[in-house]
Order: sequence, then structure tokens, then C-alpha cells
Amino acid sequence: MGILGEYKKSLHNGLYILLLVFLLIPISFQVLLTVSSQLKDGVFMHIAILSLFCRLFLPIAIGLLVSFSFVNEFRRKGYMSAIYHGITLKTILSNKFLFCLIITFGYLLCALIITSIPIVLTVDNLGTVYQSLCFSILFMVISSLIIVNLHFLINIIFYKIPLLSLLVGVIGGLGSFFISHTNYWILFPWSYPIMSLYIDSIETKQLYIILFVYLLSLLSCILMLSTLYNKKSMRWN
Repeated sequence: MGILGEYKKSLHNGLYILLLVFLLIPISFQVLLTVSSQLKDGVFMHIAILSLFCRLFLPIAIGLLVSFSFVNEFRRKGYMSAIYHGITLKTILSNKFLFCLIITFGYLLCALIITSIPIVLTVDNLGTVYQSLCFSILFMVISSLIIVNLHFLINIIFYKIPLLSLLVGVIGGLGSFFISHTNYWILFPWSYPIMSLYIDSIETKQLYIILFVYLLSLLSCILMLSTLYNKKSMRWN
């Protein structure tokens, strides 16, 4: 079934409803505040609308996504039935990894589309606005994919506790409230999405660190999947 199969598995566990709630509540609230304040600066509107979403709800949503993609099969070793039918453990996990990456990218795209509506309706120089935002949006995507990679690694290592990813997402979201205001935010990847909104305040070396963390986390996921090529169980011994 592949990635489509992963999508269908989550149709009846409430995942997509929760993701929608985590998307609409903060963005709708911030849109109302932004519109009522009659802002006309497109860049500032973009930051204001996405700030709460990127700071708290996005890290939690990613933790929820990765956690729910694992919980049905790995809590009771349901993945074993797929292995008995000739599907390798690497294939199962690779499908989950790609599924989480695709859903996260689509999730961000939906957030950006909703955010753009009040900007399009109130700002004239749209070309200039989005030209100045393209770098920020790029790093928002990269930052979000870093969190996906980290949560995926957490769920593989601690496969017996699939809800740990959700707990880490909650802690990461709450932690970003306090850490993103300090000089130590670069050490806390869950603060990267909110800091990507303030891309002009990030030093060049910090941008390189974010790229390095992304590549390192991605390579770690690929290496982890490679070690599971011939395994028929999630046990590491």
C-alpha cells in the first residue's frame, strides 16, 4: 500500500482532525488580531499570524503526526503481520518516514495559504512582500523537517513508547516559549520554526548550523533505516 496505505491507516484515529484543529485555532486567532489592528505591512502580518502556530502548535502537531503513525502498529507489534506477508521492516518504516515528511510539507503549505489570504486582501506590493519572505519560508520548511527527523529517530529508538514523540513535541513547543528568546535557541531545534520568522535577526553561522542539523538528522534517519534492512523485529539485540 505504501504511502497511500499510511494515509488510510490514520483516517479513523482522529489524527487529521487534530492536525486541522492545531492549524486553524492559532492562525484564525492571530488573523483576527492582525486584521483588527489594521496592519498594512505584509511581512509583519506574516510574522504576527504565524507566530503562535510556529512557536507552540507546529512542534506539537509534528510530534502528534509521528507518534500516531507509529502507535497503531508498534504498540502491540502489529507490524509483524506485514513482515509475515513479505514486507520488510525497512519498507514499513521508510513509508512512515516519507508519509510524515509529505504531510508536514502539506501542513506548512496549508498554513502559508491561509496566512496569505488577509495579506493578499490588504497589502498592495505582494511581489515585494513574498520576495522578502522566501528565505524565511525556506528555513521554516527546513526547520520543520528537522523536527520530523528527530521525532522519527525517537520513535524508532523508543519503539515501545510510541506516545513519547507526542510528549517530546509538547515539551518542545512549551520549551520554545522560553528558549527562543535566549541566545541558546540554536541548541533547541524545536525553536527553529519560530526563529525562521525572524530570519533577518539570525546570524549566517546560525543558518549554517541549522542546515548542518538538518543534514545530520536526515543522514541519521537514513542510516537507521539501513541498519533495519534485514531485520524482522524492532529489537536491537
